[in-house]
Amino acid sequence: MTKKEYVNRYGGKFNIEKGEIWTMPNGHKVHFTLTPKMGSTHFNIATGWHEPGKEFPPHVHPVSAELLVVFEGKGECFLYDKWIPCEKGDVV
Repeated sequence: MTKKEYVNRYGGKFNIEKGEIWTMPNGHKVHFTLTPKMGSTHFNIATGWHEPGKEFPPHVHPVSAELLVVFEGKGECFLYDKWIPCEKGDVV
């Protein structure tokens, strides 16, 4: 059984500071902790710490859900068709 098959069947333990790292064009780094290509069926766990002024362009994930948790600071998140204000403690 491959690691992907094992994760898909039984789950696993993951660390938000580890995993595949992707660097965006603006230099922002994202840690992919769990994704469909790693064995998750419909969920993606990725973490990124945004420096002031850094942003993700609005986008969609066709095969997984996305949940944003604001741990500190404030900013805006794009939800469906509009920008909404977000601050520490918000979950979008």
